[in-house]
Amino acid sequence: MRAAAERIAPQREALRGLHVVPDVDGPRIRLGMAWAVVTFATVASGAVVAAVWFTAAALVAAGNVCRIWRQEERRPIAPVAVFGAVALPIAAAFGLLAVVAVLAVIVAAAYAWQPLAGALHQPARATTAVPLTIGVAAGIGLAAASPVLVRGVGMTQAIVFITFIGVYDASNYLVGSGAASSWEGPAAGAAFILAVTLAVAAVFVPPFRGLTPWLFGFLTALLAPLGPYAASALLPDPKAKAPGLRRLDVWIVAGPLWALFALLLLR
Repeated sequence: MRAAAERIAPQREALRGLHVVPDVDGPRIRLGMAWAVVTFATVASGAVVAAVWFTAAALVAAGNVCRIWRQEERRPIAPVAVFGAVALPIAAAFGLLAVVAVLAVIVAAAYAWQPLAGALHQPARATTAVPLTIGVAAGIGLAAASPVLVRGVGMTQAIVFITFIGVYDASNYLVGSGAASSWEGPAAGAAFILAVTLAVAAVFVPPFRGLTPWLFGFLTALLAPLGPYAASALLPDPKAKAPGLRRLDVWIVAGPLWALFALLLLR
């Protein structure tokens, strides 16, 4: 038992290092409410309008991350990271195959960038990290693409999706910002998601039939807490100021899987 605990301890400390307490400085609640209103309005207007809104959000988030890494010796390839993050929500308006094609282009461009720069005799001012570049582009881009993909499935499905994410985000912020333990905010968010799931199971039939509302509710409750940790892993310092990234962090893990299951089960 002691040996197992010693093996787990480094991973536990690493997770604690990625945990970020919600920032309460400034008009956070008003900005969050404005974000929610505009997001609901754009998603209700259609996949194309939603793609425009989330493309702008991805541009700001990727720009935040690349700006923070600029002072580091190891950094992402900024043009590829920003292009990939912006291109994915645009591609989502055209369907899943377009998203897969853009992901392939991102990977190819990230691996080809360094040899191409060498062939053009461009001076290397820093070490460009291919995995970090792909992580920034795919993490932010898929987070922004997921609500657009779900909107392509249907408006009700998309509204339920952003409601789940919004309820988690608000609950985690309100409870987690003043909590003594790091688990209290995510626990509150998960509890409120399950309460909303009960309403979805009672009202939105169809498109949610049988156990599907509970599947999506539990999926969000389990995966949404992982998003902020994934976002922190994209930064040189988890506590670095990246408001654009933090606006999308809850979507990073839950969003792509939610969209995939929606495409498979809710059409």
